[in-house]
Amino acid sequence: MSTKRVWLFRLLIIIGIAALAFSWFQPWWSTHISQMPGTEWPVKIRPYGLDVAGFWEVITLLPQGGHEADMPVWFTPVMWVYFGLVCLVLVVSLFFIKNKQIGLIGKKFNLSSFLLFGVGVSYILVAILAVVVASIRLKVIGLPLTGEVFLELGTYSIWELESTAFSTLRFGFWLAVATGPFLVLLGILRNKIVGKQQAISQ
Repeated sequence: MSTKRVWLFRLLIIIGIAALAFSWFQPWWSTHISQMPGTEWPVKIRPYGLDVAGFWEVITLLPQGGHEADMPVWFTPVMWVYFGLVCLVLVVSLFFIKNKQIGLIGKKFNLSSFLLFGVGVSYILVAILAVVVASIRLKVIGLPLTGEVFLELGTYSIWELESTAFSTLRFGFWLAVATGPFLVLLGILRNKIVGKQQAISQ
């Protein structure tokens, strides 16, 4: 186990942390409602909830004022706690690359490898659940996960409002999809990247 290999592994972990954090703060889904001047991508879904980007007046024209798509009140706090925990776990994994081991199902695993694998699997599950839950919630208000749909937004004053919405998964989602497996692979390939463990202290 050489010092250079250890620092290479740490650099890869830092890249993983940066990718996870960047994907977290990016929109994962958005819809562009046409015929609304100056309002490109007004409605967005982030991993911690819905962001209407100051365009709530369009959402409120939906049958139940858009609240059909609301997540439970506990959802956003729980997701922020999750984000804080996984970031903390990834930072901890930077300092236990060499010797620290954990026993599980009768085997020994390097703690850093175990933590990376766990965070990677959890982020994969978050990405999968995001698509499933978003599809269900969006269907209720008549929006597709991807593609174009015609919307009848109802009556506003004397006007009948109609529009077209084009929905798509955004870069933040695809980065999240890549980040989870990247962290899993780091956990699995730790021994190959770092080299054989020797009896040296951290």
